[in-house]
Amino acid sequence: MRFDLEDLPHAGVATAEKLRKAGYTTIESIARANIGELARATKLGDMTAARIIISARAIMGTKMEMEELDNYVLEPRPKPPKLSTLWSKLDEFLGGGIGLEIIEFTSMRDDILLNLIYSLLISTQVNKEDKECSTLVIDCNRKFRVERLVDLCNNYGVDPERVIKNVFSKVAEDSYRQILVIDKAFGKCNELLRDNRPPRLIIVNDYMFNLKHQFPYVADRLRLLHEMLYKLRRLSSLYKVSIVLTNKVKDSTYTPSELLKSNIDRSIYLSKRNKNTLRAKLILPEGELLRPHGRGFLLHREDLPLDNSFSSYEE
Repeated sequence: MRFDLEDLPHAGVATAEKLRKAGYTTIESIARANIGELARATKLGDMTAARIIISARAIMGTKMEMEELDNYVLEPRPKPPKLSTLWSKLDEFLGGGIGLEIIEFTSMRDDILLNLIYSLLISTQVNKEDKECSTLVIDCNRKFRVERLVDLCNNYGVDPERVIKNVFSKVAEDSYRQILVIDKAFGKCNELLRDNRPPRLIIVNDYMFNLKHQFPYVADRLRLLHEMLYKLRRLSSLYKVSIVLTNKVKDSTYTPSELLKSNIDRSIYLSKRNKNTLRAKLILPEGELLRPHGRGFLLHREDLPLDNSFSSYEE
C-alpha cells in the first residue's frame, strides 16, 4: 500500500507542500529525520515536527524493524543472568535480581530511586565474566548526576571511568522527545553490539514526569504511554536487555493503571519507614501483595553495601 504525505495525521496539504519543498518527499525520509533538522528546513515548530515524525515512524515501523533484524541481529543472544541491585535484601525480595522484564520502581522520594539507579549502573560492570556491558539512561526529570555516580563507584571500589564509559545518558525534555529517544535506542543498541559492548540495561528515570506535566488528564497520556511501553518491550525482547522504570509518586496509595498492568511485569513501591529501615511492597497485575510478614518486607541498612545508600539527596 502506498502512502502520500497528506496521509500523515498531522500534515495537511499546506504542510505536505512545505515538506516536499524541504526535500522530504516520502514517508520514509520523514521517519528517518530528526526534530531539529525537519523543523528548521520546513519552518514548522518543534512540536509539530515531532508529531509528524512519530506518525511517519508509526507507518514505516514494521519495515524499519525488519531492516534492523536483517542487517544486525545475526543470531540469538543467550539469556543473561539476573541483574543484581547490589543490595542483598532487595535482590532476595526480587527473587534473585532483575531479569528480562519491564519492572517499575515507585517511591515518594527521589533519593531512593536515584540511588537505586546508580547501584544498577555499577552492577552492570560488576559481573563474573568481567565483561563490559552498556547501559542506556533516559533522564526525564533531569536529576541524574554523574558526580553522585562517581562517589558511589569510589565507595564500592569500582573504577568510575569504566562505569561512566559504558553509561549513555540522554535528557528527554518532553513526552514527544521521550518517544524519539527510545526510537534512537534501537540504533544505539546495534552500534554497541558491533563495538562488542552489548547493552544490558535500559533505565527511564521518572518516566511519567513529562506525561504528568504535559497531559493533566489520564486519558490524554494513554496513547503516548502505550507507544513508549510497546517500544521498550521490543527493545527488551530484541536485544535481551532489562528495562527499569522509575516513577516518583505523590502518595503511598499508588496502584498501576489498567494499561500499566498489561505492559509492566512488576511494580515495586519503596518507602522509608524510619532512619534505618526501607519497606518494599510488590504490586502484581492482580493487585498489591505484601510479603513476607503481611505488613511489607523490611530492608535493614546493615544488609546494604553502602552506609549512606539512603541519605538525603536533594537538588
